[in-house]
Amino acid sequence: MNFEEFQDQARLYVIGVLEPEELEEFKRERKKSGQKAEDFITQCYASHQAFGLSLRPAKASAIKERLMSIVRERKQGIRSDGDSLTIEKFRMQKSASSGVLTPRKDCPNVLPLAGEIDLHISPIIRASLNGMIAKRPKQLVVDLSGVPYIDSAGLAAVIEAMQEVEAYGGKFALAGLQKTVRSILEMSRLDQIFQIFPDVDAALAAI
Repeated sequence: MNFEEFQDQARLYVIGVLEPEELEEFKRERKKSGQKAEDFITQCYASHQAFGLSLRPAKASAIKERLMSIVRERKQGIRSDGDSLTIEKFRMQKSASSGVLTPRKDCPNVLPLAGEIDLHISPIIRASLNGMIAKRPKQLVVDLSGVPYIDSAGLAAVIEAMQEVEAYGGKFALAGLQKTVRSILEMSRLDQIFQIFPDVDAALAAI
């Protein structure tokens, strides 16, 4: 785990949604990184309320259990479309070889994503969103119509982007959620935090 991956995990650590195996790896990296890690974790705790996830311990525990259950079921399940998803993931990695993904040419405030979003892809997505946010668009829409699955690291990247956009008075939305992704958001109650629309056009018209 490099420090950028550690930062993704730290954001999830403070809201209590790391899996047990992730937590063990996180603790090892935390000890290895020393004061640098402690300073970043302190920053995460300071911005915890801004995430909109300041929940009572019992509720936070319930969310953690829901997310862990989703991950366990996914790992145990047999995916008939596994090959196609691997291809889509490869395409997104290849297109992001420069470290960022490209917004839509006809709509530079829309970031289309495709394939499964996990710990390895989320830093690229974070960098892409940060590049868009630096231009302070009035609206920023993440198009998830091509995304069949997003894990906790991917959620952290999107939550942080929403926080930063709203901090300067912009509007942030998700569009085109597939059934599995919508279920993940609903079970973790993140659907109560994001503005979600059936497609990009609807999002742009509404926010």
